[in-house]
Amino acid sequence: MSTLKADTIVASDGTSPVTLTKQSAAKAWAKYGMDDATIDDSLNLASITDNGTGDFTNSWSSSFGTINYANLANCNVGSGNSNFNKQDFYTPLVGSVRLYTTYHNGSSDTGSGTAYDFQFVSLLAHGDLA
Repeated sequence: MSTLKADTIVASDGTSPVTLTKQSAAKAWAKYGMDDATIDDSLNLASITDNGTGDFTNSWSSSFGTINYANLANCNVGSGNSNFNKQDFYTPLVGSVRLYTTYHNGSSDTGSGTAYDFQFVSLLAHGDLA
């Protein structure tokens, strides 16, 4: 059995680090709080912009190859909450995606809900980088 140990793997040109462009690993993820617009941890997230209550633009450090990448978000207000939360994405751009979240007083989507800044947001994106 062989062991490969390296501190840095570079592209064949010898000048840049190897990037994930064709593998099916998540190309971006983040955990942040909408209530204080603080990024707790992330991969490939350059910044978040607070556009108003429940409305955030997530800008990628490295753009996606097309707008056809997959996004998923989950949010909640903290532990022990059983109310219904809804996440919607505006049409994504290669360099960013805009997330809109609403809070519902019940266990199902019985109305439009109220725009809400959640305490915890988890965001995930899959696709090919440019």
